[in-house]
Amino acid sequence: MAPRKAVNKGKKKQTTGGSSSRVNFDATRFLGPIQFPRFKDLENRTIWGENVYRLTSTGDYARFAEIIEERGWVDVARPADVINFDLVREFYANAMPLDDEDPVTFKTMVRGREIRFDRDAINDFLGQPSQLPPDTYCAFTQSIAQGNWDISALTQSLLRPGHQLIWNTQKTYPVRAKKDDLTIHSQLLLHFTLHNVMPRSHTSDGTMKALQFMYYMENNLEIHIARVIASEMREMVVTGLRTTRMKNNAALGFPGLIMGLIYEQTRMTFPPEINLNLKEFDDEEDRRVCKYRHTTIFIDPAGGQSFAPPPINPNTFPSTGYPPMDSTTFHNMVTYNWDLHDAGFRAMQAVHQSIYNTQVLQPVMSPDQFRSYVQWPEGRPFIPGGGSSSSAGTEAGTNVGGGTDTDIDDDTTLREMMNRNPFGNRATKARQQRPTLAEKVQKTECCSPAATKARPWRPGEKSGQQVKLIHVSANPHH
Repeated sequence: MAPRKAVNKGKKKQTTGGSSSRVNFDATRFLGPIQFPRFKDLENRTIWGENVYRLTSTGDYARFAEIIEERGWVDVARPADVINFDLVREFYANAMPLDDEDPVTFKTMVRGREIRFDRDAINDFLGQPSQLPPDTYCAFTQSIAQGNWDISALTQSLLRPGHQLIWNTQKTYPVRAKKDDLTIHSQLLLHFTLHNVMPRSHTSDGTMKALQFMYYMENNLEIHIARVIASEMREMVVTGLRTTRMKNNAALGFPGLIMGLIYEQTRMTFPPEINLNLKEFDDEEDRRVCKYRHTTIFIDPAGGQSFAPPPINPNTFPSTGYPPMDSTTFHNMVTYNWDLHDAGFRAMQAVHQSIYNTQVLQPVMSPDQFRSYVQWPEGRPFIPGGGSSSSAGTEAGTNVGGGTDTDIDDDTTLREMMNRNPFGNRATKARQQRPTLAEKVQKTECCSPAATKARPWRPGEKSGQQVKLIHVSANPHH
């Protein structure tokens, strides 16, 4: 019997323990061994800070200040402004689910203290701006889930006159709006949304979700701000771990809110290191950021571009200072324009026919014949500014399209007219009497001896041989 194969004990010993068990981590800062590598990965991420909005409540910013006050969003607009990056990264690292299939629990740990960031916890921290019952979705959340975009309302409420939303390539649904297409007030709403509610480092335009939030915010519609923020934080927790609508290296948002939640729920003493002071957004900063940079091009939903937006009120025209045009003068003016267009069309036909005639050796009309055929309208109605009852205008108007050559109607073609005039008949008769080229050659062969010339003798010819040279003119009229 063959001996039993020896067992590789070294390999068995190597696989008994996972590699994560050998990771050295600080148990007072991280929930487990997998959170520390996650923390190191998050060190490569940018932290996208909120803005601290301190705008005056009068003048151009009165509407924005009014919205913030009425909705109870003061703590959203003015978060804690002293940020420690390590605390923010610990917050996101310890919030990650332990398994790919596990949901986000909306609980995390910072320096050994548990922190909650669910909807109710955020709502309590903000002073309970929303009073909706649990498990109840606000109108904004429902509209986002259903994708209900009121294009007309969004355009009228947020965009500058004459500017439109940007649609997808197939022109089937809108996707975003450029910041420069928004009104100044809407640009301020977009700036607030992309920094303090839906953090995005790309601020040159707004997605449909951001535009919908701005529309609900502006028109005092129902928004559960705590639910919106909690949903955004959940997306940031799993970026790089799962497939989300955010990029894997998306910036980490809400650092001011996170610092506020940590202090509210733990009352801990923060480390002395300060990595960031949030930017204060005052009146001067608003005037610098929220302004029009381009004013010429806008895109319509059907595709194509226009180099100038339409007027705000296209039915309003500048006053000319003259009385309104009476019906007779208006009729004469329109009739004159119609006759002018008809004459121009006949002139183009005549020019084309004349060019064609030159290809078939037919004559061109004389100037008198051309004017008779075109029948250019005589005179011009005198209409000063749009409404005149002067004798000059009336006399011109009564003879609009009148013309003097009444023997030629519109149905008379150019060829028919040329066939009936004597000039054309004489030309036709003259062409019929001209000899052909063959007849000229035959006549030349029978010409006098003067047409026969003797040239010098050439090799190969018999001596004294004469050759007749027949001169044929290239001009058929010669």
